Amino acid sequence: MTINTPSLLASLLESRGHATEVSADSVFISLGVEKTPFTAGFTFHGNLLQITCQVAQLGELPKDAVAQISLAALDANMQISPYAFAVIGASEGDTEIEHCPLVLTDTLLTSDLHEAEISFAVDKLLEALAFSQELLTLGGSSH
Repeated sequence: MTINTPSLLASLLESRGHATEVSADSVFISLGVEKTPFTAGFTFHGNLLQITCQVAQLGELPKDAVAQISLAALDANMQISPYAFAVIGASEGDTEIEHCPLVLTDTLLTSDLHEAEISFAVDKLLEALAFSQELLTLGGSSH
């Protein structure tokens, strides 16, 4: 069965033990540490599924460590594939830089998206989240 709607994705994630919240085009789940979990969003855009998970806001990072963390995040992008670190909103001009989220992101084609690919994506996101915590300690910050 091809996973190409929020309701199909939510059913699959729920069958794997995740509590879900569903909107018109997205599914959200909590991942990681129980006391302060991360929220992963799975958003459908036409034939794409965009996965994003915020790990911090730039304003939460010590100003003197932002450059070091940014370089480490760029370097980490090769190690955490298929996920990549990105900053959302900084180029839009209407968002104050300290409110811009640092996220992990991946994109999947939905034309033949199956359960195994979703499971792989969630497993890899968990690995990338663990890696992100190491990266954030460079600045003395953690989630």
